[in-house]
Amino acid sequence: MASRCSKGAAGLLHTHMCQALADPTRLLILYALADQPRLVGELGDALGLPQSSISRHLKVLRDQSLVHARHEGAAVRYSLADCRVIEALDLLRRVVHDSLLEKTRLGDAAAVATSSPAQIQDVSEDGPPCLLTASREGRPGSARAAGPVGASA
Repeated sequence: MASRCSKGAAGLLHTHMCQALADPTRLLILYALADQPRLVGELGDALGLPQSSISRHLKVLRDQSLVHARHEGAAVRYSLADCRVIEALDLLRRVVHDSLLEKTRLGDAAAVATSSPAQIQDVSEDGPPCLLTASREGRPGSARAAGPVGASA
């Protein structure tokens, strides 16, 4: 049986996407940028994180071509490079939602211990990505994609 993805393609996917998406803060930044292009300070305010932390995460996303930076004088406005990344994240959230529901239905103690019913509902297709919205410091984020975003200016 032929593979749908070669070993080389899988390696590229991991190197260019999975590592960039491995941090929950970067996911929140992408969702915030799905709403509209933003300055670093605006992202920091929206996510309750210092600008230095946001800048560090934006560098990773920029290095992997997930975001574009546009200079506006001394400021830099960031936007999504491709709105399909939000569609992919939403699809993954639905997969996680269905998996958690199935584990809960089967009485999987580990799934129940790590995911509350509210988290399972929050990660659903129609809800905000609340499973992902708590930063490491426990502060809630406020990002949510309203739907596909057009190309940035």
